Amino acid sequence: METYATLDALGQFKLDLAQLESNGTVIKGDMGHEVKVIGLDLEAKTPKATLSDCVDLSKWKTYESRHAR
Repeated sequence: METYATLDALGQFKLDLAQLESNGTVIKGDMGHEVKVIGLDLEAKTPKATLSDCVDLSKWKTYESRHAR
């Protein structure tokens, strides 16, 4: 995550994980995503592409951790 997420997104993700742990819960399910190219510079010395990835967590479910094995 550290390699690809923005600092804000990574911070929020870590806060969410801490909240899940504090509540004694876990989440399971498929994570969907949709990647789009939002910028492309082929004229630069090193060509560069900028991507946006919209994460879909709608198929995730929350479980009490003692039942999530």
